[in-house]
Amino acid sequence: MDKPLLLWVKSAFSFRWGTDLPEDLAEKACLSGFGGVMLADTDGVYGTHRFAEAASAHGIKGIAGAELKEGVAGALASGWGQLCRLVTSARIPEQFDCEEALKDSSDLFIIVKSQSAGAALLKRGWSGRVFVPVLPEESDPDCLPGVLPVACYPSMYTRDCSPEVHRMLRKFDEILPDSHVKSPPLNSCKRRLPLFSRNLWRNAPFALRNNMRLFGEALTLPERTPYRPPVITENDFEELKRILFPRLRKMYGNSQAAEKRMLDELRELSQAGLCGYFLVFHRVLSYCRQKKILAVARGSAAGSLVSRLLGLSAICPIRYGLSFTRFFNRLRDDPPDIDLDIDGSRRNMVYKWFLKEWGERTAAVSATVNYRTRSAVRVACAALGVSCEETEVFAGLSKSPWDPLWREQLPAQVVEKAEMVRGLPSHLMPHPCGVVVGKGLIASTVPVEICSGGLPVTQLDMRGVEYAGLIKMDLLGQRGLTALALASLESDFEKLMNHSGSLNSRTLDLIGRGATIGVPHIESPAMRGLLKRMDIGSVEDVARALALVRPGAASGGGRNKYMAGGERNVPAPLRNILSENRGVMLYQENISEAASVLMGLNPAEGDHMRKQLKKGLVSREEVISRCLKQGYSSDLAEKGWELLSGYAGYGFCKSHAMTYAAVACAYAAIKAESPGRAMASFLAAGGGFYRHMVYVEESRRLGLKILPPDVNLSEWFCTSPENNSLMLGMGFLDGMGETEFQKLKRGRPYVHPVQVRAAGIGLRLATNMAMAGCFDSMGMNRAQASWCVREDAGGLFPMGMPPPELPEYIPSFRAERELALMDITLEAHPLSFRNRPPGTIPVSEMPERGESTVWGRVLAERALKAGAGFFMVEDETGVVDVFVPETLYRKASVILRRPGSTLTLRCRTTEERTVVTAVLQVCDLCFPER
Repeated sequence: MDKPLLLWVKSAFSFRWGTDLPEDLAEKACLSGFGGVMLADTDGVYGTHRFAEAASAHGIKGIAGAELKEGVAGALASGWGQLCRLVTSARIPEQFDCEEALKDSSDLFIIVKSQSAGAALLKRGWSGRVFVPVLPEESDPDCLPGVLPVACYPSMYTRDCSPEVHRMLRKFDEILPDSHVKSPPLNSCKRRLPLFSRNLWRNAPFALRNNMRLFGEALTLPERTPYRPPVITENDFEELKRILFPRLRKMYGNSQAAEKRMLDELRELSQAGLCGYFLVFHRVLSYCRQKKILAVARGSAAGSLVSRLLGLSAICPIRYGLSFTRFFNRLRDDPPDIDLDIDGSRRNMVYKWFLKEWGERTAAVSATVNYRTRSAVRVACAALGVSCEETEVFAGLSKSPWDPLWREQLPAQVVEKAEMVRGLPSHLMPHPCGVVVGKGLIASTVPVEICSGGLPVTQLDMRGVEYAGLIKMDLLGQRGLTALALASLESDFEKLMNHSGSLNSRTLDLIGRGATIGVPHIESPAMRGLLKRMDIGSVEDVARALALVRPGAASGGGRNKYMAGGERNVPAPLRNILSENRGVMLYQENISEAASVLMGLNPAEGDHMRKQLKKGLVSREEVISRCLKQGYSSDLAEKGWELLSGYAGYGFCKSHAMTYAAVACAYAAIKAESPGRAMASFLAAGGGFYRHMVYVEESRRLGLKILPPDVNLSEWFCTSPENNSLMLGMGFLDGMGETEFQKLKRGRPYVHPVQVRAAGIGLRLATNMAMAGCFDSMGMNRAQASWCVREDAGGLFPMGMPPPELPEYIPSFRAERELALMDITLEAHPLSFRNRPPGTIPVSEMPERGESTVWGRVLAERALKAGAGFFMVEDETGVVDVFVPETLYRKASVILRRPGSTLTLRCRTTEERTVVTAVLQVCDLCFPER
């Protein structure tokens, strides 16, 4: 081979130092004439998998490496595990012995700064090769024993703007409280990647020969490694079977069909080595049951009977016709994926237990945080010397690119420079839910470091760990399960699902009216609108709604076809498959089944065909040819192609839809029977799609009495002392932080307002509590409570002076203060204190079709990329979700920046949605004078 390696280059994964992405470096190295390139980022191999794919695509050799304090370490043919352990020991020296890792280096090489550094490294026990760099125009040096010269060209720039990007990143890093670059690197690499020429090292032939020798011996970054599941016991298959058989008999009796399906699944899992993978999840679920934590698997895993028997899923795959091959198919390259939803309030408890339980075999998966628009603006401002105050203004306006401010000179420069860094990696953080378990020491497969919060994380991200052969396991916090656990006081998901199997009339009515604000998974505007249009009669119907509301179903026309009913147009061979979905390929499983019927495929081949169709890897000719071979007519074959190609891109996983539907229906049943408990639990869990005021107003419409936070009774979150009431939590109150709340709780019970002062609550917060009604239960009005908190206890009145006779504030003033302090009014809806503008009608009286004019508050908004958006408009009678065209959306968004704004909107309602046609009037939400 007459093309040398480019040793070494840095990418943007040398955080806040490097400037270009690994893909750009691989492309530039190829165009520059090098046969390979070594990526050696500071302290890690973060972008290795991206670099490997890019190098392979450009036909050059990619070499694994990392720049450490000892030098630039690279891996020879079988040295990946040694490199991972060496990098880990450098990042976590208190847990991994660095000296041991240095000695375990027989399949590594290292480029050190000087010969003396190389000699010192050899004395410490380094057993791999040691090189010193020879730069262009330098001569071969006389080296010490054990140290060899090698031709190097440290570099990192591929773009004309790269030096400026480096300067910006360095400036940004220097002004941060905790600088990422603790010490200067071995080589700044502040050079542009060179064009290869032998004249670069004409004075160093020995160094160039060593470079060429490394080309043949160094580790080529591997292609994607087949997944390597964890092994838990000496015989994972027998252990899993021992757990499953008693549960099979308990749940399915002597059903031969269930036993055959379980054994078939076990055989497939055993052949793929996945029994240990399931045992890991079984151990997690056992811990959750022991601690009474609600947990359930979602996604395609619910299609597995093994998952059902282990308790991972409460959905019976036999009853609902769920597919195991959608979950696991040996014809696919990707590993199976189990996502375990956990009560969000206790998910961190499970997460930390998991990392402790598996010790050095496990780590959290990392996520790469890139510079997005807002953070890129901050980098640009730092480079331009913009003040902190102006920087925050620019960052805040980054979501409004149409703002005229951006046309001025300095803001325009900020935008130009921000664009240079947008999309580059900034730092690592733990993945929100991903963990991995290795067969042995995890640091032998991927390097590990300690991230924020003290968690061990892999240096490779989600794609990287899968590239290395590890199977990511997702432990997700789910607020919907938190709400369900609070509302039901039940930690056994299977028992909860008994409520969702058959829905009573009250639950069906609630869902059918779209009255699902505060119901997990089915409360979004689009979902509520769809539920009103559908005839909901079962959990399966709710699952269909969840599939239809997906963006792909809407854009592909599936939603309209379902509502119109297309059963008659379905080819006869597919009617059994599609009849329950009104002729629509609603689920991914429908596509797999249809492919199997039309092309004579088995279930695994049908699922694989679905994946190929989605990726566009199957031609029309191939599908039609296969259909014809099955004896179908050319017309039917053409129709089959239209169906398969038209729906393959957006079908939804049925197992996932059924799991979400089961959770939604279980909660809807609670809301229908006990609305106070349901709404209080939902708010206590952190709410959902909307701001908290939306749920409080929904509670008011349900007939619940809204109670103020109580100084003696309220928790941080909402509660429901009686089913016909909702007591606000102390967390709603302006100025009340968790520290203040803990002080308040420690001082309970209170008999006089002034006692909260003695508990450590300041005068301002105590006054806020009085005006919000926190002392109403003490038998005094708010004027009296406000007077009492200002008095000092002691003397003749150690428990506080009796309040004087003071008149209560008028209702409108109380409402005004409540709105200012809690965003909520207690006695009545805030709009009830104003006269309705002439010509407007209540939201509840809007016609199903036609023109109308409404007046209300905008409680939620969502902008679309095209510039249009959606508003949730509310008055005292109800809510309506409206689509706002681009020009009107911009106008209304500017108006709504002013607190307390209300809008009068002219709307046109069709079967599908309500569209705003004009913004007629703007009013401030003001109250009558006292």
